[in-house]
Amino acid sequence: MEHSPTLAIHQRVTERREQEGGVVHFGFGESPFPAPPVVVAELRKHAGDSRYLPSQGLPALRESAAAYVARRFGHDADPDRIVVGPGSKELIFDCLFALDGDLILPSPSWVSYGPQGKLLGKRVIRVRADPEGGYRLNADALDVACRKSRTKQKITILNSPCNPTGAVYSRQELREIARIARRHNVIVLSDEIYVEITFGRERYVSIAKLCPERTIVTTGMSKGFCAGGHRLGILLAPGTMADLVAQLTCIASETFSCVSAPVQHAAVAAFRRDRAVRDHVRDTVAIHKMASEYLWRGVTEMGLRCPRPEGAFYLFPDFSAFASDLRRAGVRADADLCADLLDKQGVALLPGRAFGVPSRQLAVRLATVDYDGGAVLRAYRKERWRTTFRKGEFVAKHCPNLPEGLRRMEEYLDSLP
Repeated sequence: MEHSPTLAIHQRVTERREQEGGVVHFGFGESPFPAPPVVVAELRKHAGDSRYLPSQGLPALRESAAAYVARRFGHDADPDRIVVGPGSKELIFDCLFALDGDLILPSPSWVSYGPQGKLLGKRVIRVRADPEGGYRLNADALDVACRKSRTKQKITILNSPCNPTGAVYSRQELREIARIARRHNVIVLSDEIYVEITFGRERYVSIAKLCPERTIVTTGMSKGFCAGGHRLGILLAPGTMADLVAQLTCIASETFSCVSAPVQHAAVAAFRRDRAVRDHVRDTVAIHKMASEYLWRGVTEMGLRCPRPEGAFYLFPDFSAFASDLRRAGVRADADLCADLLDKQGVALLPGRAFGVPSRQLAVRLATVDYDGGAVLRAYRKERWRTTFRKGEFVAKHCPNLPEGLRRMEEYLDSLP
């Protein structure tokens, strides 16, 4: 096993910035914005609560979370089928521990899914996703992977909006995946941690609406509610898996015991999603969209292949068009490319192989959040009326590392032999 690539690059860039400064940090995906003020106020209010709470989670939080996912996304939600954990990452790991079966993953997919499966001794089956299709998991390819599996039950993780590509699955795509899941007895873990951050006009659709009997949903505070360091996630099990809740509660009781009491109280306010929280989320998502589209235009104009992001705060471009030039410069794999860009240009990216993509594809993940979120949010609220037709100008002015990173990447490509 290796250290998580996302955390490793963040630590490396943080140390380099402290020593030298000047690094453009496209390597780590963390919401740059402050948590909603009402959430912070509740955290302060309950800072003195040092009790052990129930391992399944604070009842008031489970009720608030159930109401949130039911009202916001139409899920069949019951507080008794919700489990609270220290981030959705931990809840996904606990689910994989509790469930039997091979783990089928699209490539690319988030860096921790595969290692979690390996830690638990599961066979991990990768499904290559087509760049021209936005790297979405294709139902026919899932069908082929299921036929390769040797276990009666299978598990797949569907992340929409997706890290690292920004893809959002359509209703028709999810309907086809649901058909295959029923045919091959596949349990779907729907990782919806970026669910609040979508850019399209169509209402978000969860596979839990189309395949409710075999879909487990996870989400949390980290991304849409701008509270990654709070480490709070929730899991919603379907009515057909009520026993899973008891199993996960047992696992919690023997591992992390419970999530911090003050954080759980603060999360109640987030999932209530009152007017102030809704406005906070709306404004931050608008900025994410501007930043993502600005960078997408920039990387495509310099000749990189990159699906247009539909949510989250990532791009997944590849340098395959420059493969010959890169080889002449001694760069043959994505890890070499990322190391070269960091050393020569001070631009931090993550190699595609960390997400399960072959190194020779020269793909990288680019996080779009290297700016002062508090300052940018204040500027956006002050200048909102101007940004309708001047989105690019707003990003260039208030998020200077984004155009600087593009400039350095283009300079790097221009310098190739």
